[in-house]
Amino acid sequence: MASGHTVRMSIWYGTHVADESELRLCGDLAGKRAIELGVAPRPNSLHMAAAGAKAIAIDPDSQVISSLRAAAERNDVRVECHQTDLADLGAVTSGSCDLVLASHSLSGVDDLPRLLRQVHRVLKEGGAFIVAMNHPVAAMFGSDHVAQFRSEEHTSELQSQSTISYAVF
Repeated sequence: MASGHTVRMSIWYGTHVADESELRLCGDLAGKRAIELGVAPRPNSLHMAAAGAKAIAIDPDSQVISSLRAAAERNDVRVECHQTDLADLGAVTSGSCDLVLASHSLSGVDDLPRLLRQVHRVLKEGGAFIVAMNHPVAAMFGSDHVAQFRSEEHTSELQSQSTISYAVF
């Protein structure tokens, strides 16, 4: 799908939030290695693969993984799928990924420090970890409230060579 021409990538960051064509958080993924950490309702790994990335999807739900495999076959793209806990990135080589994307998938993680250590381990120097999630205050406004989007970049001392982007809305 991505050979020889530009593909418009439509990474899903959430309901009422602009997609990758406007936000440009992921950048050009052609030839890059990218992980979708928790498969989104609109699987981002399909768009990553279509954009030329070596896409990897991690999700604990076997039905989600089966659906993703079928969708990848229908769309003629390759997505490496792993049904496992989100914090279990043992199948991914250290320092081998350019991007890890978690779109609305981290709220149910039991051991967030372990997950963050694993993400740090698999990212290449200069790699990006992009997280999109609802701000806890959003629940106060009810489900009909249209959220505003804000993107910020922060680099911690621990990950001084990696970028962490997150969406708060």
